[in-house]
Amino acid sequence: MSSNALRITMTLNWHRYWWVNLYLWLWSPVVILMLLVGLGCWGYVIVYLLGGLPVQLFFPFPMLFLGSILLVVMPVLTYFRIRQNFERTDHAKSDMIYTFDEEGMRVEGSDFEAVSPWRVTYKVVENRWWFLIYQNRAMANVLVKADMKKEEVEQLRELVNRVEGWH
Repeated sequence: MSSNALRITMTLNWHRYWWVNLYLWLWSPVVILMLLVGLGCWGYVIVYLLGGLPVQLFFPFPMLFLGSILLVVMPVLTYFRIRQNFERTDHAKSDMIYTFDEEGMRVEGSDFEAVSPWRVTYKVVENRWWFLIYQNRAMANVLVKADMKKEEVEQLRELVNRVEGWH
């Protein structure tokens, strides 16, 4: 890493970990479809119970059951899976030092160190709340903007836009 590298220290607590994962889960096309189908099932049952259907297409209890699985059970299971992942991942709860330069990213934690060149970085996504630096389609490093100085946000944005070779 070069001497003019950008160094950012980040600790990801449960609250932030939960919101990042919830956001990513809710914007998944499969989850959006699942929620729409669940709402459709519940809507069918409500219209049926109100007597608004001229012809009964389906018996309402399987639709109520399916809607309940999609709208209640799946989100609850997802919450517990996210919670379990957070509890099992010790380095997610400890201070991590991210160092960025023209060559890539280096992450140092309490019990690990990893170097990731920009050429193998899957993608970098920025939104209002955080930077997500994906190592592959499923794994990303999270940098929460609220925990960063304004200059660090600007420097990281400039570096990511300047670096060529990541997709």
